[in-house]
Amino acid sequence: PGPELFYSLQHEPSVRRVMDLWAHARCALVGVGSAPLMRQMTPALMPRDAEALRQAVGDVCMRVYDREGAPLSYPGSERLVATRLEELRRIPATIAVAVGAEKVLSIIAGARGGYFNRLVTDAPTAEGIVAAAHQL
Repeated sequence: PGPELFYSLQHEPSVRRVMDLWAHARCALVGVGSAPLMRQMTPALMPRDAEALRQAVGDVCMRVYDREGAPLSYPGSERLVATRLEELRRIPATIAVAVGAEKVLSIIAGARGGYFNRLVTDAPTAEGIVAAAHQL
């Protein structure tokens, strides 16, 4: 959202209540996205010309990171209405769901960043992760 709407959402009681729940989460189920600029459709909130997105290999909760798992910011990411990556790190059980060869690097980098500690995937993706891990 734009700055005014973001401010408004931050102070909306129903939105605030949901956002405050993250501090008490014991478990989370998240998706892992492939590199934003490699997708057929990039979310409108991500400016395709942002330098940080050229380094991004994936995202969790629309929060992008590089191949080492380090968070990246882009213009507008400070107004993203989503949990922060550091919040995901402190949740005891964070389960990622991801399938596909195009997500192998994103899965590895997200695990390096500590954004999830469990993974649900299919056999070909798991084999890709093991093969890639041996090359790194």
